[in-house]
Amino acid sequence: MSKPRQIHFQLGNLITSLNQNSIYYPIENDDGIFQLMNLDTSAYPEDDYYYDDDDDDDFDMDELHASSNEGLIHHSSSDINSNTNTNNTSRGSGTNNGNSITAPTTQPQSPSISSPFYQTSVVLEMSPNFKVSTLTSNKTYICAGSVDGSLSTYVPSTGMHQEYQLTYEDNGITNFILPSKTSYFNDQLIVASNDNKIRHYDVTKRSVSKITSFDYAINCMCENPQNGNLVMMVGDSTRWMIVDKRSPGDFGNGVIGLYGTHLDFGFACDWNSDGVVMASGNQDGLLKLYDFRKLDQELITLSGCNHGAVRNLKFNSFCDKLCFAESIDNVYIVDLKKLSQKSCFGSNDTTVTLGDVSCSGWYNDYDEDLFSSDSMEDCYQNINFFGKVAGLDFQLDDDEFGEVLNIGISDSSVGGILRYRFDAFQHSVVDHEGIYETIDTDWV
Repeated sequence: MSKPRQIHFQLGNLITSLNQNSIYYPIENDDGIFQLMNLDTSAYPEDDYYYDDDDDDDFDMDELHASSNEGLIHHSSSDINSNTNTNNTSRGSGTNNGNSITAPTTQPQSPSISSPFYQTSVVLEMSPNFKVSTLTSNKTYICAGSVDGSLSTYVPSTGMHQEYQLTYEDNGITNFILPSKTSYFNDQLIVASNDNKIRHYDVTKRSVSKITSFDYAINCMCENPQNGNLVMMVGDSTRWMIVDKRSPGDFGNGVIGLYGTHLDFGFACDWNSDGVVMASGNQDGLLKLYDFRKLDQELITLSGCNHGAVRNLKFNSFCDKLCFAESIDNVYIVDLKKLSQKSCFGSNDTTVTLGDVSCSGWYNDYDEDLFSSDSMEDCYQNINFFGKVAGLDFQLDDDEFGEVLNIGISDSSVGGILRYRFDAFQHSVVDHEGIYETIDTDWV
């Protein structure tokens, strides 16, 4: 499998799963052309390599490296060695001082690539100037944005592909694309560009229906699953906002309110499927949870061990898990049900550090209640690896009775997509006889 191509460390939304059988991600070939890849997850062999954290037996690191094609994960991984290339760009207020992420450029002659477990294939080749900066999807469209301000849509069911130039501004990088999950807005995309504008794009009409200007660039968006008119937005501000997208396109119209008390700019947000719990993740290394019914008080503040910038966060489909990633090396899965039972939950001034509290960092300068990892160890799972995080996505599995966490890794040596299957879920399902059954939850 060729590795995901991340052209800038702040552009971390580069993998998406359209359904339980397909994962899409971008790569760059030898000619510098970006291609959209499909990783077919519909079948995998039964001899997957497993690494058990509870196994006390020693293992040889040389032997582990020799089997790197199988991956150091609990379920399975795909990887392939290839050459690297670099590229520079900028986003928001950040700049790239030569610290671009290397990515593979060697591509096979065949359109289909063999891997130990899954089959990958090139489904689309972008135009020469299209450098993928963000990737997302709903049930119909795969949507990609480019650093040159253009937009690409692809319909896997028909193979239809369109590209549209949204802006010619020098700072018109497409930061994020929000395709609606609701059927009523299925053909409407909300596109956040680095020129401080939000553009509403109609896929069927191939035109921009509305443009809204802000005082700063928007970096991530999510809609209320229970009301597709309400959109949460984070950007180059320490606060985030809720916008009613039915409003006219002038600044200020539709902004319901500003919320949050972060210390640095925001790059990640999500809205739980229940429509109640919301989350924001910022460069200050903090992830904050909110109750939509009472936005003036934060439910809790979480941080990883290294207090790295939170670039990605996702709620799962069953409303009981939250996953967030630091920029490199660390991903955390939080059990929301167990977290809500802790005494610190609902306290507006509590910061909980997940992991080793002996880590040094800026947080020691703040008067925040710091809980030890022992008191929180049943609420989260930490996944460690090498490489920069190129994206997170939950994917339904096992006829939608199960779920898999996909993590995109951008690294010239060990990059790829890590897939973690949850052992089980705590949710009610109806079997073929109409009987409700409760399935227990466990970690990946």
